[in-house]
Amino acid sequence: RRITDQFPELTEQARNFTQELIVDGEIIAFGEGRRLTFFDLQKRLGRKSDGADLFEGAAADVPVAFVIFDVLWLNGRSLLKTPLRERREWLGGLQLPRHFQIVQVMPAHSAAEIEQTFQQARRRLNEGLMIKDPESFYLPGTRGMFWLKLKKELATLDVVVVVAELGHGKRNNVLSDYTFAVSDQETGELLPIGKAYSGLTDVEIAELTEHFKQNTIADHGRYREVKPDIVLEVAFNSIQPSTRHASGLALRFPRIKAIRRDKTVDSIDTLEYARKLAAQNPNSLADFRRSA
Repeated sequence: RRITDQFPELTEQARNFTQELIVDGEIIAFGEGRRLTFFDLQKRLGRKSDGADLFEGAAADVPVAFVIFDVLWLNGRSLLKTPLRERREWLGGLQLPRHFQIVQVMPAHSAAEIEQTFQQARRRLNEGLMIKDPESFYLPGTRGMFWLKLKKELATLDVVVVVAELGHGKRNNVLSDYTFAVSDQETGELLPIGKAYSGLTDVEIAELTEHFKQNTIADHGRYREVKPDIVLEVAFNSIQPSTRHASGLALRFPRIKAIRRDKTVDSIDTLEYARKLAAQNPNSLADFRRSA
């Protein structure tokens, strides 16, 4: 969907580029000299445009930046067949307006250097690294074998499904999207912490669909509240503060690793444990404290 109206300050500043160009990049929430969380960015994406109020209010609440990864077109010339090394040189010569920045690139000559850089990225709350061949061309829509993504799962949580939702496309008629919860160790309340739809086979999804249809607490059409008796092991990249879930946390990039048929709702992980995992990352902990 078109999101231009949600970021008027970027639209305004983009007019200050002195050269004609097409770039590949990403909008991030950015304030106090560091990247904020994806959930901060979602606050901007969820706002309705109402003119000046959006510009003044939203920009103050959640400042953003546009991070440029690559340049594809410059002053009438396509750079798709130009090696990455040269494209980076072109990028370095650009005069950037406010709110625009170029992603940092660090050369590495050994596995040890890559590992060190990766750990630094994780401490900054980044998902991981993109490793690129400096002689590679730009291939739209694909990374190919010359661009590799390096990321590492933080941990896993055992959670219980509380809402099952119809999927999309070929899964439009099965309950394939699951909102899951951890337990409050003090009250026993089940508190949602995320939603996942990848990781299970078609056979497992069909099995769960029948189970949830027979164990529905409330049917809302495309989604239904279900009896909390299916435990999943869920992997993820990070835990971040969130106002969307009652737990106050949300898993980023959750993936279902397994149905834990050996576990019951009484043995799922707790909110306290999820907070401890979040605290393993200094940035996550700081964000959590500010949101508390």
